[in-house]
Amino acid sequence: MVPKVVADVLKRNESVVTQNYNSVTILFCDIQGFTKVYAYSYPEKVIQMLNSIYSRFDNIVAKYNTYRVDSIGDIFIIVSGAPEPNGNHAADICNLALDLVTANNELELVYLPGNQLKVRTGIHTGTPIGI
Repeated sequence: MVPKVVADVLKRNESVVTQNYNSVTILFCDIQGFTKVYAYSYPEKVIQMLNSIYSRFDNIVAKYNTYRVDSIGDIFIIVSGAPEPNGNHAADICNLALDLVTANNELELVYLPGNQLKVRTGIHTGTPIGI
């Protein structure tokens, strides 16, 4: 999965030029309790749950000037400020994080009453560094 601006360049059979960014904000979001719920669920229920969560979260991501870099299991990685620079990247990510928590609180696990998934978020903002 690549950002739309990068996909557009690739569709035109052009080379993608790497860029450096002065400042970006990254949101790390994981679903606490996912493993417990997963252990007590049928596979089709897990797929339904993940589809519901990811669809809801993707709709929220689309509201902001952000890009979902990846989803690995129960972890979302979302960036703002790249690949398109954005002067409001920190505010966008913070508002997105609040929306993710609110959306999660509205999510019901109908087939597992009494179990609520919790969203944990971590945010880093500043100049990206190379390794």
